[in-house]
Amino acid sequence: MEKFSDIYRKLLQLHDSGGEGILATVIEKQGSGPSRVGAKMLIFPNGEYAGTVGGGSLERLTVRDALKLMEERKSAVKEYLLTENGGADEVSKTGMVCGGDVKIFFEYIAPLEEIFIFGAGHIGKALAYHLKNLPFKASIVDIRKNADENLPGVSLLTYKRFVDFFYARKIPSDSYFVICTSSHETDYQILREIYRENISAKYIGMLASKNKAKTLVERLKAEIGDKIDLQNLYTPIGLDIGGDSPDEIAIAIISEILSVKYGRSRTQKLSLKF
Repeated sequence: MEKFSDIYRKLLQLHDSGGEGILATVIEKQGSGPSRVGAKMLIFPNGEYAGTVGGGSLERLTVRDALKLMEERKSAVKEYLLTENGGADEVSKTGMVCGGDVKIFFEYIAPLEEIFIFGAGHIGKALAYHLKNLPFKASIVDIRKNADENLPGVSLLTYKRFVDFFYARKIPSDSYFVICTSSHETDYQILREIYRENISAKYIGMLASKNKAKTLVERLKAEIGDKIDLQNLYTPIGLDIGGDSPDEIAIAIISEILSVKYGRSRTQKLSLKF
């Protein structure tokens, strides 16, 4: 049996990785049965779990209900009657004969929203640095294997071509994208791939002057079609807060990302009106 402290270790690992899960805790118990108040299970999206709330059918139902709540992205309290017959709908099928009554609190642990930064230049690294204490999971995408040098704690995703990123992994819905490579053509290829693959993005930011942004958007419309949804495209990128150093630009970009995350107005945007 796993030690109680192992649950907290794995919970911390889940938090640090930005992962998703359910922490199930026994909050009330009446009568007999193997459960105890405070017993915990940490359930992962693949159905694996750590810890126990009592074993047997109760454990099986706990995993089943946790996976359902993960799909719904919500927390809940559920009651289980450990009897062979009768009782509440959810627990009348347990087949347990302990005669007890258990309530379990299912706490949904939401995954961190992911930000993918294309380009590990000065601005890309400044972004990763300033994002490290914010509620995001940031990754740098680049074609250089040593692109994360002198920047510990950043996830580096390397490919032969930037666009290979879109075929090599499952991209979470409502992710954030920042395009800031050293090449206008590469920037365009990344932007085109996001729209070509119809990726659900909460934010697509591209580092560009107004002229460059206008040219690339017109090219995108010519290739993909005039009816593409450009509502979440921000270019030129960042709020108009002043400053042109990599750190100042990164802070302007992060300010804009936070305004999108928290549903603030776009009125401070510098970007073109598409």
